[in-house]
Amino acid sequence: MMVLIFSKFQLKSLLQLRCLSKSLNELISSPNFIWLHTKQFVLLKTPTHLFKRYFSKGLQKEKIQLIDVSNFDNPVMRLRSPFSVDLSYYFYCRIIGICNTVLFMLDALLDHSSPEGTLES
Repeated sequence: MMVLIFSKFQLKSLLQLRCLSKSLNELISSPNFIWLHTKQFVLLKTPTHLFKRYFSKGLQKEKIQLIDVSNFDNPVMRLRSPFSVDLSYYFYCRIIGICNTVLFMLDALLDHSSPEGTLES
């Protein structure tokens, strides 16, 4: 029950609580608690920005844009793609984590030329 209560606290408050006792420090520092807190404060929030990823046939280049959910027409930022592009595949980019302002993405290829539409990573 304590875990659920503490998981609702803001990060600053949790860091202050770690100093109160060794058991609180161990609880707040545990990987399970960190995952629960991250899930509640980061993963379950309504997104404010999305990544739009597409292939520009005219430029023969892949494009990635950061878009504000409230204004899809005007991209906030254009990003350089770290992935190679092959026209026979459709690309889906999945964000798998963020750490110290570094965005970790998984590039998945969906091959529409095969009957099964296989998914590779």
